[in-house]
Amino acid sequence: MPDFDLTLIFFSILFSSIGFVYYAHGKENGIYFRITGILLFLFPYVVDKLWQMVILGVFLMALPFILNHFLPLD
Repeated sequence: MPDFDLTLIFFSILFSSIGFVYYAHGKENGIYFRITGILLFLFPYVVDKLWQMVILGVFLMALPFILNHFLPLD
């Protein structure tokens, strides 16, 4: 039987919710936000350690801003 960690469930819901906002925001501001939103939806399904989830989630949240700074689509 799997071990359920409430903090892991909380962070997976949090990052998936942020992914939804990024995806919706991407309709107006470009493909980087849409792709990152989809990645934020999906990565909690494959990450099973809390520290990995937090680090990857924060990195994915910063990724569209970094990409827009260095590789602007305009």
